[in-house]
Amino acid sequence: MPAHVVAAYSHVATDVYGLDALVADLLAAEAGSEQPAMGTQPLEQARQQRAPAAQRQNAIALRHAEKVLRAIPEQRFGQSTDPREPRWWQLGYHSPASFPAVCAIAARNRVHTTPVLLAGFAVALCRLTGTGVAATRLMVNNRFRPGFASSVSPLAQSCVAAIEVADSTFDEVVARAWRALTLAGRHSYFDPNEMAELVAAVGRERGADLHVDVCFNDRRRTHLTQTDADPAAAGRPGTLRWERPLDNYDHTAFFHINDVPDAFDYLLCADTHRVSPAEMEAMVRCVEDVFVSAASSDSRKNHDHRFSVIQRKILIVRRNHVANV
Repeated sequence: MPAHVVAAYSHVATDVYGLDALVADLLAAEAGSEQPAMGTQPLEQARQQRAPAAQRQNAIALRHAEKVLRAIPEQRFGQSTDPREPRWWQLGYHSPASFPAVCAIAARNRVHTTPVLLAGFAVALCRLTGTGVAATRLMVNNRFRPGFASSVSPLAQSCVAAIEVADSTFDEVVARAWRALTLAGRHSYFDPNEMAELVAAVGRERGADLHVDVCFNDRRRTHLTQTDADPAAAGRPGTLRWERPLDNYDHTAFFHINDVPDAFDYLLCADTHRVSPAEMEAMVRCVEDVFVSAASSDSRKNHDHRFSVIQRKILIVRRNHVANV
């Protein structure tokens, strides 16, 4: 008899929350207990998406996206000074010091930790690109919509957002991040083909290459609301890890928050033809530095859109080290 079963699934078929629904169904069948309520399945979703209510939702989401697309900076990423093959690299950063800092900032602003994490990413992204507005896509699971909680299907989509960072205190950026996340929840259910056409059309109208392939994804689940931070963690150093590079990926940069206790664990996947490995390291360290600095005081505004002197030194010192990874 086999001791283990290994299952692989494609995001074309379902997302992680749909997999949860499938597992719950299988476990109930194995135990002989009552089957969970079946969510709206893909064929029914397709039928509903043609209905007037869904078409109105789609139109509203597209209007919101168009407004954002007209507000974001034009081309933000040039050519990397250190392109690699395979092209897409993944850098993990385990940051114990971020955890008490983020929890303190969240308590001060009376929000949960996701807006704080998004605000830190927005500041780091602006310093990387030299802009005052962070343009990123925000991943939304869409499971809060009627009938979708237990659907075995891919429902997650991303909503484009623009978060102003320039000449702002960090708490002001947190407030804007909270609003961006709220709007993303409302406007993250749309026809992806129509959205792609809209991005292309606005880009042609502006005569610019709009980079909307930068994503932020808080994929914590079990530790999403944990706030009991150990103050001693503030002095613990972070740990970098380079993970397996990828030959193919569909984003310039993708910033994940992993689900771990008592720390924040970041995973940055980036196109080294646009973002060098040294810039990747500077970026994840910048996120941590922003939190630690903002936890003690929110009086300093983000006047400098570039990496700090220390972070720029990292770019120089680490180049030779990364070359040997």
